[in-house]
Order: sequence, then C-alpha cells, then structure tokens
Amino acid sequence: MHKLCVAVLLVLLLGVCAVATADTLEAIPAPFLRSATSDPLAAPAPASGGGSASLLGTPPASFDLRSVNGQSYVTSVKNQGSAGTCWTFATYGSLESSILMAGGTALDFSENNLARRHGFDLALNDGGQYFMSSAYLARWSGPISEVNDPYSADPNAPPDTITGPVEQTVREITYYDTAAEVKNALMTQGALATSFYWNAAYYNSSAKTYYYSGSAESNHGVTIVGWDNNKVTAGGTGAWLIKNSWGTSWGSQGYFWIAYQDSHIATTDGSWSFHDAVPFSASARNYSYDPLGWVSSLNTPYAMNAFVAQSWEALNAVGFYTTADNAHYSIQIYDSFDGDTLDGLLASAEGAESFIGYHTVTLDDSLLFSPGDDFYVVVYLTNSGTHPQAFEYAYGGYSSLATALAGQSFYSFNGLSWTDLTTFDNTANFTIKAFTTIIPEPASLAFPAIAALLLLTRRRR
Repeated sequence: MHKLCVAVLLVLLLGVCAVATADTLEAIPAPFLRSATSDPLAAPAPASGGGSASLLGTPPASFDLRSVNGQSYVTSVKNQGSAGTCWTFATYGSLESSILMAGGTALDFSENNLARRHGFDLALNDGGQYFMSSAYLARWSGPISEVNDPYSADPNAPPDTITGPVEQTVREITYYDTAAEVKNALMTQGALATSFYWNAAYYNSSAKTYYYSGSAESNHGVTIVGWDNNKVTAGGTGAWLIKNSWGTSWGSQGYFWIAYQDSHIATTDGSWSFHDAVPFSASARNYSYDPLGWVSSLNTPYAMNAFVAQSWEALNAVGFYTTADNAHYSIQIYDSFDGDTLDGLLASAEGAESFIGYHTVTLDDSLLFSPGDDFYVVVYLTNSGTHPQAFEYAYGGYSSLATALAGQSFYSFNGLSWTDLTTFDNTANFTIKAFTTIIPEPASLAFPAIAALLLLTRRRR
C-alpha cells in the first residue's frame, strides 16, 4: 500500500477572539500542533470581513482539463512512492497546469526540491501543506526543473543542495472555498491543489470513485482537474475529477472521482491555485524577510518593511498576503523614516484582491534606486478580517528557523506612528516583499539612455 503524506499541522485559529484595542498588537490565538494524523494541507482560516467575489456565468455540467477543445491542460501523472510528499505533487499539478492555460509549454518541476528545501521543521515523511509551498515559491526558491533535481522518495538521501536555476516567478497563489469559485478557477486558471481524508475502505475500485462522510482529518493532497454534475458515487450525484500522485497503474490511469458530498474535498478544506507564473529573470531581486511566509496574522491594518537597495535597480512590484476575500489594499513607498514617522512619499497604488492568498501588485511607474538607498514599503489592508496582516515568526515544530532583526518590520494602527515588530516578538517579520530589476550603473557610457533617465529621476537624498 502506498504510504500517504501525513503531516504535523500548524493550525491557525480565527474568529474566536475580539478585535484588540487600537493600541494593542494582537496575533490570532496561539497556533498549536495536532497529532500526526492531522490534516497536512489545511486551508487558511478566513477571518471576518470579505465576501463573495465576481465569477463567470453558470459553469457547464461537466468539465475536464485533460480535454478542452481538443487540448490538454494537465501534465503527466507522477508517483510519490513511499514518501509523504503528496502536497508537493498537488502544488505542481496546479502550477504546471496554470502555465499551460496561460499559453505556455508543458514543464515538469522538481517535487524533490520543494519537499527537501522548503525550510520548515517538517521532515520528508512528516508531510507538508500549501502554506509551505507558497512560502517556497514566494521567496523564489523554485520551481526548479525535474531534470536538475530528480525525485527520490528515500528519506535517508543526502541533503539537497540544489538551488537552481529557478524556472518561473509565481505571482499569484489564491484560495477558494466554494464550488462556484473552484469551478471558475478550473476554467480560467487551471488545476487546483486540495486535500481530503483517504481510507481505502471508502474507495470503489471498480467505479474509481471515493466518498467519505466522517470527521477524520484530511491526510492526502491531490489535484482537481475537472468535475461532472451527473457522476454517481456512494455520496450521491456529482463528483470532482482528481489527479492523484500514485502513478498511472492506480485508479483510472492515475485519476479517480471524489463525491461533491465528501467531508473535505474542494470546499471544506479549500483549494489552492498556483498561477500567474512568468519566466524567472536573473536580473530580478526579491527584497523580503519572510522565507517561511504566512505563519500567523496580526490585528494591525498597517504593516511596513524597511529595505536598502543593494545596487542600481528599479522597484517595480510589491508582494503581500490577504487573509479574507475582497480585501482592499493601499500600498505606499516612502523615502525616509526616523524610527517613528515616515516622510517623502515616492509612489502609491491601491486596489482590491478578490480572494485570500498571496498577491503581486505591479506599480504604474518604477522607482529608481542607487546602492545604499533605503526605502520603506507600507501595505494598508481593509475589509481583510480582524487580523489582516500576515507575518512570520518562530514556532517550534513548524517554523522554528524564523529570525528577525530590529529595524526590518514595523506596525501601526493609524498609519502615522510606527512601532518595531520585534517589540512584539523578536522573531517576527511581516510578509511584505519588494521586487526590483537590477540595472546598469548610470555612469556607464554603454547605456546613455538609462544614464540620462536615472540622472533626471533619481531621488534627492
């Protein structure tokens, strides 16, 4: 029998505490670890706030990404073997599909690199979850090609030291928890990663269908690639088409169906879309302090990260998480900070994100920096729940390697006066990222146009 991926889970509890007073910083209630049989792929618990998002019209009765107008938008079925790596195969089942949906070519990413270099406390057979995938991709540790880091299920293999080349930059990772949202995303973004509770007793090997109605927690991650409203299972009528990671000899060439009525699949645990990927650029730089991403959330609406430019470069985008649907964001980049207040607004952007997840916002105009220039990125979130700001911190058994330094992340309740986040927890940083493009030094006569532009628009110090 295949060994399923069972993980120790960091659970984020929301909705059980009141909003803190305006001058008191408060995280969501302390996360805790469940037993080793708990859900390896938990959904991010949405806080209060947010709401429904605009969707396409009524979806068809059935849909199959393996054949859409004669074209497949699903990559090949893989085999995780005996390792607890289902979550990595589900992650890349989504990402590889999204690239095909966007008109790209079929790519095969290294689950091995994600499983062994995610940076969290969990070992290979402890499993994992999609917050871990998101952190790995958002910090640009991957994806790496399967050819460069082939898969191995051996838990005793030497440490993985392969760090590249990175193939793509993943700009969006979004979470869906209604059938309408899941179907909309399948039709527009490609396959989705999700989880459910697997027990062979509930699998119909003749019909290749599955249905579980109990309360056991999820223990396996898979990829949703379609649906059929008329498919009959033990749960009733209607089912999701699932791509598994147990090889093509299992199920129907590696696929099977899970009833809409299942306790976990698609909506109860939620589904994740890893999409909007672009080819990785060697001239791009990722400024951030959160290699382990969204670990918990804080009740402050304002978060700020301070960065220092390492070279001549142009700031062109900002990355951050939202913790509820339909959150409104406002981004500002400032020139100076005295430890309490900001000054010298350089650029701003605002908008809304329809779904929970990780987002990249491109600025209308790039900001040009020279080596040593400091800059300050503020993200203000509204309608994003009682604890809108995602942050990283060290939590034993999950993210214990998280570190922070004073002067990196700051919070504010009014956007005017700021406090260093390490006064709340000395391992804490906000998950705000700044993305730049390295450019030639303007003194270089080989690039007169860039030199002239920089000299005209360079910030006053």
